[in-house]
Amino acid sequence: MTISKFIIKRRTTNDSWDVRSLVLPPKWTTDTTYEAGELSFELLMIDNTFIPQMGDAVYFGWNGNNVFMGYIFSAEYSKDNKTISCVAYDKLRYLKNQDSIVWPVSTLSQRFERVTKAAGITHKVVNNSTYKLKTEVADQKTYFEMLQTGIENVLSATGTRYYIRDNYGTVELLKAQQTQTDLILGDASLLTDFNYTQSIDQSANTVKVIREDKHSKKRKVVTYDEKTKKKKTKTETTSWTTTTVKHADSADHIKQWGRLQIVEKADNDMNDAQMLTKAKQLLREKNKISQTLKVTAIGLLGIRAGTSFYFRSQELKTFGFGQKLVFPTKVTHTFDPNDWTMDIEVLI
Repeated sequence: MTISKFIIKRRTTNDSWDVRSLVLPPKWTTDTTYEAGELSFELLMIDNTFIPQMGDAVYFGWNGNNVFMGYIFSAEYSKDNKTISCVAYDKLRYLKNQDSIVWPVSTLSQRFERVTKAAGITHKVVNNSTYKLKTEVADQKTYFEMLQTGIENVLSATGTRYYIRDNYGTVELLKAQQTQTDLILGDASLLTDFNYTQSIDQSANTVKVIREDKHSKKRKVVTYDEKTKKKKTKTETTSWTTTTVKHADSADHIKQWGRLQIVEKADNDMNDAQMLTKAKQLLREKNKISQTLKVTAIGLLGIRAGTSFYFRSQELKTFGFGQKLVFPTKVTHTFDPNDWTMDIEVLI
């Protein structure tokens, strides 16, 4: 295992430097939570023959495989250690650019195409999305924020998870299902350590969706019980406004956890049926235990953020793990020729 490529190239000229003999073990981090891929590395300073500049392109390969292509965004010079510590980001970094866009009814794929073109980055729609997103005003938002809104709305409406990644210089839109693998991490298979956490701190078992009407003095409350699948309606008189409320809850989890309630404001043009559908959607998303799994394992290039794999642990059978498909949201590879490791955070 070795660094097979580490080239730094000046974007304004044709000058380039092969710095494989100067670089210490680099770290490569990929993240599906709307952060750019990052390569952090240190260069030995020898006779000041080469000093990287902001914006220099970085090309990194490992064992003959192209791994990272990006640009230097920061450098720290240490006289004592005689090193230069650099951080380079892939092209997803340019999705932090801000813009103001009035979105018409359009698909996630169409919005992805538009913002990547506006950011001036090479891109590809690997998996097309046909779900129509409603009109929206995105004022002084980053391209990441615009895509995040679209991705979350598609997931909520269709159950299909999309994500974006940089594939060695090409930014791609993919379905999570597209990058699912048969790889197994766990007992006797690459795993060296793990940490598993459960929490209901951000959960909710009661959801209210509210629509206000200032021209009336009545409030309609519609309650939906997930257990009985029954809906109950009552009307209340108030002194200030008419508020239509759609309410969904889980009786079993209220009994087990206590009442954990959130409130969502509905658009003025939402009818009662749409409000109830929204309440049910939010309840499905929030009415569950949050599970966090952090894994340390022997390095494998087939695993990066967004590439699903199977996790297996006899110790976690009590929590429902025998063998479970997991979605890594963040992966950090440390490319030490003597000890290549990866730290993984997964969504369960």
